Amino acid sequence: MSNTIDILTVVDTVSLREAITSGKLTAGTKSNPTSLGSYSASDAYIYMITANDYVVNDQAKSELTIQANIGDTVRWMITCPGGGTSSNVVLMNWTAGSGGDIISPISLDLDIDLYVGSATVAPSGVEFQNYCYAGMLTKKGDVQYYVAFQLLDEHGNNLGFFQWDPFIKVSN
Repeated sequence: MSNTIDILTVVDTVSLREAITSGKLTAGTKSNPTSLGSYSASDAYIYMITANDYVVNDQAKSELTIQANIGDTVRWMITCPGGGTSSNVVLMNWTAGSGGDIISPISLDLDIDLYVGSATVAPSGVEFQNYCYAGMLTKKGDVQYYVAFQLLDEHGNNLGFFQWDPFIKVSN
């Protein structure tokens, strides 16, 4: 029996915005997102969680490694604390790196409005596609993949694009 494994990523937008303002990070572009680094570097901004049954290591950290089986589907979603109140995040892309032949992307084609605003800015909708990405695991092995997202302010203005690279271990 195959499973659907949902992975929720929470982005610390306050720390990320501070890193951009201080010059510690640059605001990447859609075609060239800024890497948040790995392990302790990306842990400063990214918290990935899923059901404990699938966790190999690093629950609630940026380099979450999950264990899955052939035929399982993995879905990724993203949010931030207080989403829509002073900043927000939009999942922009997911791509397989090493082991890319182990996972087959599933098109979800979901068009929705993300509402942004704050205590002083009236809410408004920002259209985007694919707030969620998914892939089916097709054979045994290890996959390192890349997740990219956009950071928006309370007006829906772009503050930059960022990415990092967690892992999946696929067994029978």
